[in-house]
Amino acid sequence: MPGAAVSPANAEISSVAIDEGLALHGLLERITDSGVWPAQLPDVATVARWLACSADLAQVARTQAAVILAQPALQRFFDPARYRAARNEMDVIADGRLMRLDRVVIFDDEVWVLDYKRAFLDVERAKYIAQLAQYRAALQPVFHDRKLRSALITVDGQLWELGQDAAAQPLPEYIDVGLSRQL
Repeated sequence: MPGAAVSPANAEISSVAIDEGLALHGLLERITDSGVWPAQLPDVATVARWLACSADLAQVARTQAAVILAQPALQRFFDPARYRAARNEMDVIADGRLMRLDRVVIFDDEVWVLDYKRAFLDVERAKYIAQLAQYRAALQPVFHDRKLRSALITVDGQLWELGQDAAAQPLPEYIDVGLSRQL
C-alpha cells in the first residue's frame, strides 16, 4: 500500500535479501567471466575480499553459486564450450529506459536472457513474466534471427523458463543439493 510504513523486521529482511542478491550477482559475474569450466569457486575469505563483504555473506553467496553451477541443466549457460558468447550484467537501453540483464547467453539458433532470483514465488509470477518480456523485446532488434528465450535461475539451482510459450516449471535434470531446505 503506498505510503505504508515498512516495519524494521521487514526492512532488515529486505536488506539481507538485497545484500545476498548483490553478492551472488557479483560472484557469478566474476567467476563466469574467466572463461574456465568448470568454474572455480575460491574460498570464503577470497570471496569476502573480492566482494568487500562479511565472511557470512561471502559464504551464502559462495554456497548459492556452487548450487547453481552444479546443475547439469544449467551447465550450457556457464560452460564456454557450449555457447557462442555470453555477457554478464548487460546494460540495455530500450524506450529510454536502462535495463540490466543478469546474463545473456548466445547460441547458434537462440539467445537466453537469465535473471537470478533468491526464489520464484507464484505471487510474483506476473511481475517476472513482464520483466523478462521487456528484456526479450529490448533484445529483439539485435537478435531478430534467433529465438529469444528467458528464464529465472533461483539459488536452489532451478531454471524457470518464463516466455511467450513457456510454462513456469523447473526444467529437467535439477539436482536438489539441500539448499532449498535452508532458505
